[in-house]
Amino acid sequence: MEGKAILVIGLGKLGIPLAVCFVGKRFRVVGVDVDPRRVDAVKRGAPLIYEPVTAELLAAADGRLTTTQDAEVAARESDVTFDGG
Repeated sequence: MEGKAILVIGLGKLGIPLAVCFVGKRFRVVGVDVDPRRVDAVKRGAPLIYEPVTAELLAAADGRLTTTQDAEVAARESDVTFDGG
């Protein structure tokens, strides 16, 4: 990861909308979740949670949103952490 990012823990009904809102404001975001299905779904651009405009913001992320299951590494490389889980 280059530079610092906002870390969002949990990619569920609170976390993914929060993450894509930050991305929509041009921040770089790392989303972390223990559920590999959620991590993979966001990587594919198809989050498991429906919220209005979430898919559109995710589609426009332009590489500013990454996902992982490794919270320790993501936390070390971020400036701010939000727990959306």
